[in-house]
Amino acid sequence: MIAIPKIRRTLLMGVFLLAAGSLAIHLTLHSPFHPPVGQRFTNSLASFFALLDAVLVTFLFSRKKTAAWGYLLNGLLVIYGTVLMTHFGQSHSTLFKGFPLSLLYHATTPEIIIAWADFCAGAVLYRLWFMEPAVKED
Repeated sequence: MIAIPKIRRTLLMGVFLLAAGSLAIHLTLHSPFHPPVGQRFTNSLASFFALLDAVLVTFLFSRKKTAAWGYLLNGLLVIYGTVLMTHFGQSHSTLFKGFPLSLLYHATTPEIIIAWADFCAGAVLYRLWFMEPAVKED
């Protein structure tokens, strides 16, 4: 028999660790503590979204009643993050300008992959909450 609660705990830890890793990356790249004057809001927003993912989404996924809200918020954060990071990468990149596949080569591609891995782990975690073990009828 598959131990679904153990799998849920492992996936919950994975969701948290991926979000905590993205928070560490955002705090390193976009420090909200000492930004240039024109970038205070942008840097704070990037770090806030990553903190929201690490704390609130992990909490929402930890209970069956709130797992749907965690799934929704996780998906929204991944979509917003993908759009914003792609725009940031394209607007700040001088490498491969005009190249059709430049989206694959800009500097934010690894962070986007981390965000989508976080979403995929959250999607499996959401589905596991509503998966009932098979009961053999006699």
